[in-house]
Amino acid sequence: MKKYKILLVDDEADITRSMVDILKDNKEYVFYQALNGKMAYHIALAKIPDLIITDWVMPEMNGIELIKKIKNNTKVAHIPIMMATGTMMTIHDLDIALDAGASDYVRKPIDKIELRARVKSMLILSESIKTIKQKNIELETAKQEADKANRLKSKFLANMSHEIRTPMNAIIGFSTILKNRLKNEKHRSFIDKIERNGNNLLELINDILDLSKIEAGQFQIQKEPVNLYDIFNEIPLVFSEISKQKQVPTKLDFDENLPKSLLIDSTRIRQVLLNLVSNALKFTEKGSVLITVTTNQLLESSELSESLDLIIEVKDTGIGIPENKIDVIFESFQQIEGQSIHKYQGTGLGLTITKQLVELMDGTITVESNVGKGSTFKIVLKNVKVSDIYHEKIKEESVNVTFKKAKILYVEDLEDNREIVSSYLKDKNIKLNTAETGEQALEILKTYTPDLILMDIQLPKLNGYEITKIIQGIEKLKSIPIIALTANATKKGIAKYSSVFDDYLTKPINKDTLIKTIAKYLKHKTKKIEGLKEIKPVNCILELQKQKEEIGTFPDALKNTVKEELEPFQGRLLEIFSVDDLKNFAKKNQHIGEKYDTPGLKRYSEAIYASINNFDINKLKDLLKKYNDIMKILIK
Repeated sequence: MKKYKILLVDDEADITRSMVDILKDNKEYVFYQALNGKMAYHIALAKIPDLIITDWVMPEMNGIELIKKIKNNTKVAHIPIMMATGTMMTIHDLDIALDAGASDYVRKPIDKIELRARVKSMLILSESIKTIKQKNIELETAKQEADKANRLKSKFLANMSHEIRTPMNAIIGFSTILKNRLKNEKHRSFIDKIERNGNNLLELINDILDLSKIEAGQFQIQKEPVNLYDIFNEIPLVFSEISKQKQVPTKLDFDENLPKSLLIDSTRIRQVLLNLVSNALKFTEKGSVLITVTTNQLLESSELSESLDLIIEVKDTGIGIPENKIDVIFESFQQIEGQSIHKYQGTGLGLTITKQLVELMDGTITVESNVGKGSTFKIVLKNVKVSDIYHEKIKEESVNVTFKKAKILYVEDLEDNREIVSSYLKDKNIKLNTAETGEQALEILKTYTPDLILMDIQLPKLNGYEITKIIQGIEKLKSIPIIALTANATKKGIAKYSSVFDDYLTKPINKDTLIKTIAKYLKHKTKKIEGLKEIKPVNCILELQKQKEEIGTFPDALKNTVKEELEPFQGRLLEIFSVDDLKNFAKKNQHIGEKYDTPGLKRYSEAIYASINNFDINKLKDLLKKYNDIMKILIK
């Protein structure tokens, strides 16, 4: 049986005894008595009673002072206190008692029934308070443990990112260097596989970091005016190689009435699309993958509304998902039971991240599926704002940077990384000096003043962050730009670097990115690499037509070659989205154009190459649509 401890406080012992007599019939009560507030306070700290009943007027420490002292001590502040008042007590006096922290009162002379009822209700209140207090303690403990777990997880992810990115920097870096030196195509294909699988591993790391950021509430959606045509038209070409290998075309059905510019996060939309289409192709052995983009609103009107619901569907003809597993697929690290992990691979993170990204964009994602027939993933982004700013896709031009004579100090403890950066900067008119530790770098800087410093973060003893703070405190060195090279791609790590370093790069270091970043701080000359000139298809047609008029008709040898080598492509060009096939098609046109001195055909071939290299899918489609006209001119 639970015992309730009651502390009775009154300078008249007869009153406390009378209260004991009234309440003693309840065998659950244990009584403690005190003649003043000071004595009561000490008893309260020692016994932690469930209820205190106190008089107001007492020597040494009165009832109000006792209440305030109790409520100011966290050890006993939870104990309910009842004030025993005289008949002369006014409403104002009661307010003072309640404001001090009293929970209830009882008037003298004490009525038996009233005292028993009020004590019972106060003890119920005491139990509730203790339960709430215990729950709060448990919640606070759980919160502390969760915070600790989150800190450990963040530390683990940062360490994991560093430990994996560091060797990947060497693997991908040396692969890039080796590929540029190899002439044997078979050997180059081996390097391509190493590079591709290295990048696949990086994608996995990024997926895990993305999921961590989303769960921590650190993921930000950045809306900007975006041309949807540019984003969606890229997707089939991105997957052209795997589509060709599996003979599963990736098709796009884009509602041309959609506004050209919407306010949306293009990076996250692209990430969602890549995840969904990649999954669709992975689980589809025959048939096709269809991307549909539309809205449920009427768009024929010349006056579009300020916002619309954007609907994106990715439909495949693959293995499908059992009905009882549809909800599971959006959970982390989940794959369908019985599914061949060896065959389909993956971590089970793609759909989890996709769902969370869609929800961050105020959207929903649903799936309908039939086993053996395929699945349709449907995304609805509600109230997407229509932008009145139209951004044309700007093609980034390739550049060849040559620096004016410059000195760079590279601080890095790993020899592989030093060798990679040294190779990247070869023939760039840069004298590269290296240091293996921060202490060695400081020693070098006593007699050597570089134009720029590349600083690794994870160094033995003093880390790159600490070394940089020291360098910035030296008058003659503080103006030297310092670029951090780090394998820590977490938001917290990047924020820290941004506040100290002039710039930062995450490992593995890409050669072009490194050169462009260094070029921000060093004097250099930029030579644009001339691309293939884009030629309008109509010019090719006019040129062929003009040549035909001049010679009367093309030679039979040309016609026969065209029929044999090019006619098989006719009628199915728009279904081809393999880069290799398109390049092969362009190569055949170029070869025939050169062999039979047909400038129009050579120009057509050059235009196809240019569209592929510039990733200009709309231009490529226009060129392919014109090919039937070219065939008519050549053969008839």
